[in-house]
Formats: sequence, C-alpha cells, structure tokens
Amino acid sequence: MVKIIARLMWLLPVLLLVISASLVRAGLDQKETFEQGEAAVAEVVDFDITQRSEITYSYIDLRVEREGKATIEERLPLPISLSIPLEERETLAVRVNEGSNQQIMIEEIARAQWKMSLIHSGMSLFGAIMLIIGVGGWNRFLNRQGDPGAARVAETEEAAS
Repeated sequence: MVKIIARLMWLLPVLLLVISASLVRAGLDQKETFEQGEAAVAEVVDFDITQRSEITYSYIDLRVEREGKATIEERLPLPISLSIPLEERETLAVRVNEGSNQQIMIEEIARAQWKMSLIHSGMSLFGAIMLIIGVGGWNRFLNRQGDPGAARVAETEEAAS
C-alpha cells in the first residue's frame, strides 16, 4: 500500500508543473496585451472586494466601448493589493488586445500584474522541483530498502507470539 501511495505522489509535482506552465502563459498574455494592446477607456461596471478571514478576493467588471468595434465586457480577478487603489474609480485607462487570452489590462497595474503571474509561476516550479526531490528519494528508498513499517509490524507480531 505504501508503494502505491509513493507512486501516486508523483501526481503532485506534475500538477505543480502544469500550474507553473499555465501561469507563465497567463503572464506572457498579460504582458502582450499591455505592450501591444490598443489604448482605451473602460467603464467600471462592478467592483467587489471580499475580505473575510477564510477568503480574500476581489474583481472588477469592465466595459470597453470603442468606436466602430464591438463592445468588450470582462471580469478581471485581481489581488486585493492591486485592486484597492482602483476602488472608487468610474473609468480606467486600459489596453485592449481583442482575441488574446487576456483581452483587457488596466494600465495602472498591468506591469505588476504580469510580473506577479511570472513570480507565482517560478514559485510553483520551485515547489515542483522540491517535490520531485522528495518523492524521488522516497520512492528510491522504498525500492531499495522496502517499507520500514512492514518490518516493525513483523517484529511486533513475532514478539507477541
């Protein structure tokens, strides 16, 4: 049973690698929108900051109406630290890159936002590397030495007989 759990533990670093790759993609999409997007003004449709002990979350709903082009409405989840300065605003300067995975970036916080995505990606990658070392060592130990718990159970049963 222990060997099965040890083998299944390989799923954790794989999951962290997938998260890391996803965050790199998000950060690069955000950077692309910020650098290559068209300047526009967005109307703040809704804004929410939830600061409870069990969850902290904020989002901002934006509507960008551009002359001769389709209106874009998008909800942007934001870290609370980046959303507090935007709390009382009715309009925001944004960059729009229609068709991108990240269509709208708020100019004021864009640089911090895409850098945070890349930093979080690096932390996920570091976690994956640490898990690879730990899970690899555990699996190698089990392959070479066997389950140390099984030997103790056998000793205990032998002593009881």
